Amino acid sequence: MPPSLTPTQAHIISLSFSFLYVASIYLSKSSRLSFAQPNNIKQQERTRNDPAVIRVRLAMVSLASLISCGAVYWVVSWGRGESKEAPARTALHETIVRLGFILNGTQGESLNIGELVKPYFVTPSLFLGPLYALYLFDSLPMQRNSAIWASLGNWQGVRNYLVAPITEEVVFRSCVIAIYGLAGASKKVIIFGSPLIFGLAHIHHAWETYNVRGRNTAALKVAVISSLFQFTYTTLFGFLCSFLLLRTGTVLVPLSAHVFCNSMGFPELSYHLGSFPDRKKVILTAYILGIVAFVGTLFSWTETGGSLYWAK
Repeated sequence: MPPSLTPTQAHIISLSFSFLYVASIYLSKSSRLSFAQPNNIKQQERTRNDPAVIRVRLAMVSLASLISCGAVYWVVSWGRGESKEAPARTALHETIVRLGFILNGTQGESLNIGELVKPYFVTPSLFLGPLYALYLFDSLPMQRNSAIWASLGNWQGVRNYLVAPITEEVVFRSCVIAIYGLAGASKKVIIFGSPLIFGLAHIHHAWETYNVRGRNTAALKVAVISSLFQFTYTTLFGFLCSFLLLRTGTVLVPLSAHVFCNSMGFPELSYHLGSFPDRKKVILTAYILGIVAFVGTLFSWTETGGSLYWAK
């Protein structure tokens, strides 16, 4: 089937998804942030971590995700044409496949348990060093100092480990990749181009950083630097998640990687070495082995043979 969209149309629609997602959290007055003025101590401050703000924002981004999925369905239907030969259920099935709302593989192959499970361990393998450090801290999920389960009992945890990863992967991976796929974009464009939209969607956090830090020159500097770092980190992470979806054909693999990375945070090698000086060699070895394992499994463990996108 020929492409349903032009590259320009794909760019515009994908950017619209990003704009809708970010704008949705500012549409309601209850979800907007409020920063107390220096001379007005009675003004109530409202940050992104306030439970009331989180609840409204999660509802809004969930709605934005549904709208984006609906837009993909409309584009698929429009590309196929409304006719007896292309009924709505056919367009719905194609939309589900393109969005990756399936298990590994899209062509009906029978996959063994190894092919189904291995892709989910690619990203954790990269964190072998940080995982070993957590073990030393007695902070792995089944250890006594673990905070992951307790965090799921508050709104910040629900946002960080459930709703945010799900909605972000649905919009910035499923929907954006589906649109670029409908435009006939190459794997290289999808893997290295589409994540730029994901990175740009995080720049708005600079406004909060600037206000929280005091709204001065130093605060502006911190906001710019932190935003550039976040843009770089989220874009690089987007490269990985886009690759995982293309290779496996399912959004579940990048979603699991997103949840895992949110729970782990950015690796802190120097902190880990300083915390356990008697284990420096072991920690360094674990970090190196993690990189080697990640590189070694990135292709071999994500081969499912049934991805709509990788079969191109």
